[in-house]
Amino acid sequence: MISSYSIGDIAIVNQYQYLDQAVALVVVGPIWKIIYSLGVMIGIGGSVILSIVKGKEDSKKGQKILALLIGMIRLVIIFLMSQC
Repeated sequence: MISSYSIGDIAIVNQYQYLDQAVALVVVGPIWKIIYSLGVMIGIGGSVILSIVKGKEDSKKGQKILALLIGMIRLVIIFLMSQC
């Protein structure tokens, strides 16, 4: 679904704007998809792990896993911000 929106954006920008802006969308598109997919992967995987731990009623382990996931997200954000 996201790729169809991206193709539509590129086509509209290419038709009504300058070529440089369409090229910028083509370059940034794959980078955005990688960042988006990593976020979805961490979110879905983390929710599955937390659900399993919660089902076993182990709240201490669940809190540790949640802290680890939040730390990973913060680490990725700090890394990406330092590259700018």
